[in-house]
Amino acid sequence: MATVHVRRKAPTIDPAALPQAAMYAVAGVLLLAVVAGVGRAVRGPTTRDRLTAFVLLGTTGAALLVVLGSATAVPAFRDAAIVLVALATVVTVVLTRGGQS
Repeated sequence: MATVHVRRKAPTIDPAALPQAAMYAVAGVLLLAVVAGVGRAVRGPTTRDRLTAFVLLGTTGAALLVVLGSATAVPAFRDAAIVLVALATVVTVVLTRGGQS
């Protein structure tokens, strides 16, 4: 009698199958990072601190929108994240070039 070996596929994790609570927990952590960035942008004290906070707000805000878009299955959140990254990049370039007259 011959033994038959069945090769099973390794289980893959589908991002859409993550529990909603985990995605909302990640969104909460990202929201705390946004609040910390706003605090740094308001307090300063230098322009470099404010610019660093602005970059943090752009990337963290985009990540927050992507997570919310995945959690709620609303593609508009992902579109808004792309626009936010594009605007943050342009503003960062303008602010860094503004000091080099």
